[in-house]
Amino acid sequence: MKCCDITAGMLRHKISLQQELNVSDDAGGYTKTWNTYAVVWAKITPKGARETFTGMKIEHTITHDIIIRYISGVAPKDKVMYNDRELSIEGIVNIDERNVWLKLSCEEIS
Repeated sequence: MKCCDITAGMLRHKISLQQELNVSDDAGGYTKTWNTYAVVWAKITPKGARETFTGMKIEHTITHDIIIRYISGVAPKDKVMYNDRELSIEGIVNIDERNVWLKLSCEEIS
């Protein structure tokens, strides 16, 4: 996909980008929490689904490609929230290396 193939009208899904933070607790340790650092419009395209049988249970995996306007600092350790769904970012592509659009390859967390 080229950057010129994407138009603003394709961005129909409102998503939140979140990063993991470790917040200190009263016992001297840390608690993992997620902080929203951006709320943006996106194009979400389902890519595939598969089922695997692991440890006596069936696991479902759904993958998506998400296109957003370029934001610096988005990292694979971050996650995407869309409605009540969580998606882990597996890979990030700066389309045409022009700092205009990002493609996030994501996997739905179930």
